[in-house]
Amino acid sequence: MDTEVYKIRSVGSCMKAAFELYISNLKKIIYRTWLPALLLSICSAFLIQFSLRPSNSLSSSLLILGFCLLVYACATWQNGIVVSLLNGRAFRTNITRVVRLALLLLLLIIILSLVIVFAGTIPMFIKGMKGISEQTIMFSGIITIATTLLFLFLSIPLWYSSYKYLMQPDTKLIQVIGRDYIRGLAHWGYLFIIVLLTTIFICVIGIVLYMPLAITSQAITLDNYGKVMGDPSGLPSYFSIIAFTTTMIVSFINSYVMLWALVTFYYAYGHIVAKDKAKKEAKAQGDVAVPSNETPIIPQTI
Repeated sequence: MDTEVYKIRSVGSCMKAAFELYISNLKKIIYRTWLPALLLSICSAFLIQFSLRPSNSLSSSLLILGFCLLVYACATWQNGIVVSLLNGRAFRTNITRVVRLALLLLLLIIILSLVIVFAGTIPMFIKGMKGISEQTIMFSGIITIATTLLFLFLSIPLWYSSYKYLMQPDTKLIQVIGRDYIRGLAHWGYLFIIVLLTTIFICVIGIVLYMPLAITSQAITLDNYGKVMGDPSGLPSYFSIIAFTTTMIVSFINSYVMLWALVTFYYAYGHIVAKDKAKKEAKAQGDVAVPSNETPIIPQTI
Protein backbone atom coordinates (compact mmCIF):
# COMPACT_ATOMS: atom_id res chain seq x y z
CA MET A 1 0.00 0.00 0.00
CA ASP A 2 1.23 3.49 -0.90
CA THR A 3 1.70 5.40 2.37
CA GLU A 4 3.68 8.33 0.99
CA VAL A 5 1.92 11.51 1.96
CA TYR A 6 4.01 14.17 0.19
CA LYS A 7 2.99 13.32 -3.34
CA ILE A 8 0.91 15.04 -6.02
CA ARG A 9 -2.45 13.29 -6.21
CA SER A 10 -5.80 13.82 -7.84
CA VAL A 11 -8.82 14.22 -5.58
CA GLY A 12 -9.83 10.62 -6.22
CA SER A 13 -6.34 9.30 -5.52
CA CYS A 14 -6.17 11.35 -2.35
CA MET A 15 -9.40 9.90 -0.98
CA LYS A 16 -8.46 6.38 -2.07
CA ALA A 17 -5.06 6.57 -0.37
CA ALA A 18 -6.70 7.87 2.82
CA PHE A 19 -9.26 5.06 2.79
CA GLU A 20 -6.63 2.37 2.26
CA LEU A 21 -4.36 3.75 4.98
CA TYR A 22 -7.25 4.07 7.42
CA ILE A 23 -8.69 0.60 6.80
CA SER A 24 -5.31 -1.13 6.93
CA ASN A 25 -4.55 0.50 10.29
CA LEU A 26 -8.08 0.53 11.73
CA LYS A 27 -7.27 -2.07 14.39
CA LYS A 28 -4.33 -0.02 15.64
CA ILE A 29 -6.34 3.20 15.56
CA ILE A 30 -9.21 1.69 17.58
CA TYR A 31 -6.77 0.16 20.08
CA ARG A 32 -5.12 3.55 20.65
CA THR A 33 -8.27 5.70 20.65
CA TRP A 34 -11.05 3.58 22.18
CA LEU A 35 -10.93 5.36 25.55
CA PRO A 36 -11.46 8.93 24.31
CA ALA A 37 -14.01 7.59 21.81
CA LEU A 38 -15.91 5.89 24.65
CA LEU A 39 -15.86 9.01 26.83
CA LEU A 40 -16.94 11.08 23.83
CA SER A 41 -19.90 8.75 23.22
CA ILE A 42 -20.94 8.89 26.90
CA CYS A 43 -20.78 12.69 26.97
CA SER A 44 -22.69 12.85 23.67
CA ALA A 45 -25.40 10.61 25.10
CA PHE A 46 -25.80 12.83 28.18
CA LEU A 47 -25.76 15.93 25.96
CA ILE A 48 -28.58 14.70 23.73
CA GLN A 49 -30.65 13.40 26.64
CA PHE A 50 -30.46 16.72 28.50
CA SER A 51 -31.08 18.67 25.27
CA LEU A 52 -34.36 16.80 24.73
CA ARG A 53 -35.70 17.75 28.14
CA PRO A 54 -38.29 20.57 28.08
CA SER A 55 -36.40 22.93 30.38
CA ASN A 56 -35.24 26.51 29.86
CA SER A 57 -33.53 26.98 33.22
CA LEU A 58 -30.06 28.43 33.54
CA SER A 59 -28.75 25.27 35.21
CA SER A 60 -29.91 23.13 32.27
CA SER A 61 -28.28 25.49 29.79
CA LEU A 62 -25.00 25.43 31.72
CA LEU A 63 -25.16 21.65 31.93
CA ILE A 64 -25.65 21.35 28.18
CA LEU A 65 -22.78 23.78 27.59
CA GLY A 66 -20.57 21.74 29.91
CA PHE A 67 -21.26 18.52 28.01
CA CYS A 68 -20.58 20.33 24.71
CA LEU A 69 -17.15 21.30 26.02
CA LEU A 70 -16.52 17.75 27.24
CA VAL A 71 -17.41 16.35 23.82
CA TYR A 72 -15.04 18.86 22.22
CA ALA A 73 -12.28 17.91 24.68
CA CYS A 74 -12.69 14.17 24.06
CA ALA A 75 -12.65 14.70 20.30
CA THR A 76 -9.47 16.77 20.68
CA TRP A 77 -7.87 13.97 22.72
CA GLN A 78 -8.81 11.39 20.09
CA ASN A 79 -7.52 13.58 17.28
CA GLY A 80 -4.24 14.10 19.13
CA ILE A 81 -3.64 10.35 19.19
CA VAL A 82 -4.34 10.06 15.46
CA VAL A 83 -1.98 12.96 14.72
CA SER A 84 0.73 11.09 16.67
CA LEU A 85 0.13 8.02 14.54
CA LEU A 86 0.41 10.11 11.38
CA ASN A 87 3.56 12.12 12.12
CA GLY A 88 5.31 9.62 14.40
CA ARG A 89 6.03 12.13 17.18
CA ALA A 90 5.24 11.64 20.86
CA PHE A 91 1.65 12.11 21.98
CA ARG A 92 2.67 14.66 24.64
CA THR A 93 4.28 16.80 21.95
CA ASN A 94 1.31 16.53 19.61
CA ILE A 95 -1.48 17.01 22.15
CA THR A 96 -0.07 20.41 23.13
CA ARG A 97 -0.28 21.61 19.54
CA VAL A 98 -3.66 19.96 18.98
CA VAL A 99 -5.11 21.67 22.07
CA ARG A 100 -3.72 25.06 21.00
CA LEU A 101 -5.18 24.59 17.54
CA ALA A 102 -8.54 23.43 18.96
CA LEU A 103 -8.74 26.51 21.19
CA LEU A 104 -7.89 28.80 18.28
CA LEU A 105 -10.56 27.21 16.07
CA LEU A 106 -13.08 27.35 18.92
CA LEU A 107 -12.33 31.06 19.35
CA LEU A 108 -12.80 31.61 15.61
CA ILE A 109 -16.13 29.75 15.72
CA ILE A 110 -17.36 31.91 18.60
CA ILE A 111 -16.28 35.18 16.94
CA LEU A 112 -17.75 34.25 13.56
CA SER A 113 -21.00 33.08 15.19
CA LEU A 114 -21.35 36.45 16.91
CA VAL A 115 -20.69 38.21 13.60
CA ILE A 116 -23.35 36.09 11.88
CA VAL A 117 -25.91 36.87 14.59
CA PHE A 118 -25.07 40.58 14.44
CA ALA A 119 -25.29 40.65 10.63
CA GLY A 120 -28.69 38.96 10.76
CA THR A 121 -30.09 41.53 13.18
CA ILE A 122 -28.95 44.59 11.19
CA PRO A 123 -32.23 44.86 9.17
CA MET A 124 -34.22 44.70 12.41
CA PHE A 125 -32.16 47.50 13.97
CA ILE A 126 -32.59 49.62 10.85
CA LYS A 127 -36.37 49.15 10.79
CA GLY A 128 -36.77 49.33 14.54
CA MET A 129 -38.60 46.80 16.68
CA LYS A 130 -42.00 48.33 15.88
CA GLY A 131 -41.41 48.35 12.14
CA ILE A 132 -40.47 44.68 11.72
CA SER A 133 -42.39 43.03 8.90
CA GLU A 134 -42.29 39.66 7.16
CA GLN A 135 -40.04 41.15 4.48
CA THR A 136 -37.62 42.38 7.17
CA ILE A 137 -37.50 38.95 8.79
CA MET A 138 -36.97 37.30 5.38
CA PHE A 139 -34.19 39.75 4.50
CA SER A 140 -32.59 39.13 7.89
CA GLY A 141 -32.66 35.37 7.23
CA ILE A 142 -31.08 35.83 3.80
CA ILE A 143 -28.26 37.91 5.31
CA THR A 144 -27.70 35.28 8.01
CA ILE A 145 -27.54 32.42 5.48
CA ALA A 146 -25.29 34.40 3.10
CA THR A 147 -22.89 35.36 5.91
CA THR A 148 -22.75 31.76 7.14
CA LEU A 149 -21.98 30.42 3.65
CA LEU A 150 -19.32 33.10 3.16
CA PHE A 151 -17.55 32.12 6.37
CA LEU A 152 -17.82 28.42 5.49
CA PHE A 153 -16.17 29.05 2.12
CA LEU A 154 -13.45 31.18 3.74
CA SER A 155 -12.78 28.47 6.34
CA ILE A 156 -11.78 25.85 3.75
CA PRO A 157 -8.06 26.90 3.57
CA LEU A 158 -7.86 26.28 7.34
CA TRP A 159 -7.70 22.56 6.58
CA TYR A 160 -4.31 23.04 4.97
CA SER A 161 -2.91 25.59 7.43
CA SER A 162 -4.08 23.51 10.42
CA TYR A 163 -2.41 20.36 9.15
CA LYS A 164 0.81 22.20 8.42
CA TYR A 165 0.84 23.41 12.02
CA LEU A 166 0.29 19.85 13.27
CA MET A 167 2.75 18.13 10.94
CA GLN A 168 5.63 20.62 10.91
CA PRO A 169 6.86 21.42 14.45
CA ASP A 170 8.61 24.64 13.38
CA THR A 171 5.28 26.18 12.27
CA LYS A 172 3.83 28.81 14.60
CA LEU A 173 0.17 28.93 15.59
CA ILE A 174 -0.37 32.40 14.13
CA GLN A 175 0.49 31.02 10.69
CA VAL A 176 -2.76 29.01 10.75
CA ILE A 177 -4.65 32.24 10.10
CA GLY A 178 -1.73 34.02 8.44
CA ARG A 179 0.79 33.00 5.79
CA ASP A 180 -0.23 29.35 5.63
CA TYR A 181 -3.90 30.29 5.37
CA ILE A 182 -3.06 32.40 2.30
CA ARG A 183 -1.14 29.43 0.87
CA GLY A 184 -4.20 27.23 1.39
CA LEU A 185 -6.35 29.89 -0.26
CA ALA A 186 -4.29 29.41 -3.43
CA HIS A 187 -5.46 25.76 -3.46
CA TRP A 188 -9.07 26.58 -2.50
CA GLY A 189 -10.59 24.66 -5.43
CA TYR A 190 -8.79 21.41 -4.61
CA LEU A 191 -9.64 21.68 -0.92
CA PHE A 192 -13.25 22.57 -1.68
CA ILE A 193 -13.75 19.41 -3.75
CA ILE A 194 -12.20 17.33 -0.95
CA VAL A 195 -14.49 19.00 1.61
CA LEU A 196 -17.54 18.52 -0.62
CA LEU A 197 -16.95 14.84 -1.36
CA THR A 198 -15.99 14.07 2.24
CA THR A 199 -19.12 15.84 3.50
CA ILE A 200 -21.32 13.92 1.07
CA PHE A 201 -19.78 10.61 2.17
CA ILE A 202 -20.24 11.46 5.86
CA CYS A 203 -23.85 12.55 5.24
CA VAL A 204 -24.67 9.31 3.41
CA ILE A 205 -23.17 7.27 6.27
CA GLY A 206 -24.91 9.53 8.77
CA ILE A 207 -28.36 8.97 7.24
CA VAL A 208 -28.07 5.27 7.99
CA LEU A 209 -26.09 5.62 11.21
CA TYR A 210 -28.29 8.25 12.85
CA MET A 211 -31.64 6.71 11.89
CA PRO A 212 -32.04 4.78 15.21
CA LEU A 213 -31.01 7.92 17.12
CA ALA A 214 -33.53 10.02 15.19
CA ILE A 215 -36.31 7.54 16.01
CA THR A 216 -35.58 7.46 19.74
CA SER A 217 -35.11 11.24 19.92
CA GLN A 218 -38.40 11.85 18.09
CA ALA A 219 -40.20 9.48 20.43
CA ILE A 220 -38.83 11.28 23.51
CA THR A 221 -39.66 14.70 22.06
CA LEU A 222 -43.26 13.76 21.31
CA ASP A 223 -43.62 12.12 24.70
CA ASN A 224 -42.29 15.22 26.46
CA TYR A 225 -44.68 17.40 24.46
CA GLY A 226 -47.58 15.18 25.51
CA LYS A 227 -46.59 15.40 29.18
CA VAL A 228 -46.42 19.20 28.95
CA MET A 229 -49.97 19.14 27.57
CA GLY A 230 -51.07 17.03 30.54
CA ASP A 231 -51.05 13.56 28.97
CA PRO A 232 -49.42 10.60 30.72
CA SER A 233 -46.15 9.24 29.36
CA GLY A 234 -46.63 6.64 26.66
CA LEU A 235 -43.08 5.28 26.78
CA PRO A 236 -41.93 2.35 28.91
CA SER A 237 -39.73 3.13 31.91
CA TYR A 238 -36.70 1.51 30.30
CA PHE A 239 -36.92 3.57 27.10
CA SER A 240 -34.46 6.17 28.41
CA ILE A 241 -31.85 3.41 28.79
CA ILE A 242 -32.48 2.30 25.20
CA ALA A 243 -32.13 5.90 23.96
CA PHE A 244 -28.95 6.47 25.97
CA THR A 245 -27.35 3.24 24.74
CA THR A 246 -28.36 3.97 21.14
CA THR A 247 -26.79 7.42 21.33
CA MET A 248 -23.59 5.97 22.77
CA ILE A 249 -23.23 3.38 20.01
CA VAL A 250 -24.00 5.87 17.24
CA SER A 251 -21.59 8.47 18.64
CA PHE A 252 -18.83 5.89 19.07
CA ILE A 253 -19.08 4.71 15.46
CA ASN A 254 -19.44 8.26 14.16
CA SER A 255 -16.20 9.32 15.86
CA TYR A 256 -14.29 6.84 13.69
CA VAL A 257 -16.10 7.99 10.54
CA MET A 258 -14.86 11.49 11.34
CA LEU A 259 -11.31 10.18 11.85
CA TRP A 260 -11.34 8.90 8.27
CA ALA A 261 -12.05 12.47 7.17
CA LEU A 262 -9.00 13.64 9.13
CA VAL A 263 -6.80 11.14 7.29
CA THR A 264 -8.24 12.35 3.97
CA PHE A 265 -7.24 15.96 4.70
CA TYR A 266 -3.83 14.68 5.80
CA TYR A 267 -3.26 13.47 2.23
CA ALA A 268 -4.72 16.70 0.82
CA TYR A 269 -2.14 18.60 2.87
CA GLY A 270 0.63 16.36 1.50
CA HIS A 271 -0.56 16.99 -2.06
CA ILE A 272 -0.39 20.77 -1.63
CA VAL A 273 3.11 20.62 -0.11
CA ALA A 274 4.35 18.40 -2.95
CA LYS A 275 2.73 20.54 -5.63
CA ASP A 276 4.17 23.78 -4.23
CA LYS A 277 7.61 22.18 -4.05
CA ALA A 278 7.31 20.98 -7.66
CA LYS A 279 6.30 24.46 -8.80
CA LYS A 280 9.23 26.01 -6.96
CA GLU A 281 11.68 23.54 -8.52
CA ALA A 282 10.20 24.03 -11.98
CA LYS A 283 10.46 27.80 -11.61
CA ALA A 284 14.07 27.51 -10.51
CA GLN A 285 14.82 25.45 -13.62
CA GLY A 286 12.97 27.89 -15.84
CA ASP A 287 10.28 25.33 -16.60
CA VAL A 288 6.72 26.47 -15.98
CA ALA A 289 5.19 23.02 -16.39
CA VAL A 290 4.39 21.07 -13.24
CA PRO A 291 4.93 17.29 -13.44
CA SER A 292 1.75 15.29 -13.03
CA ASN A 293 3.40 12.50 -11.04
CA GLU A 294 5.94 13.98 -8.65
CA THR A 295 8.33 11.72 -6.74
CA PRO A 296 7.39 11.68 -3.04
CA ILE A 297 9.40 14.10 -0.90
CA ILE A 298 9.19 12.29 2.42
CA PRO A 299 7.81 8.76 2.78
CA GLN A 300 5.70 8.65 5.91
CA THR A 301 3.84 5.74 7.45
CA ILE A 302 1.25 5.59 10.15
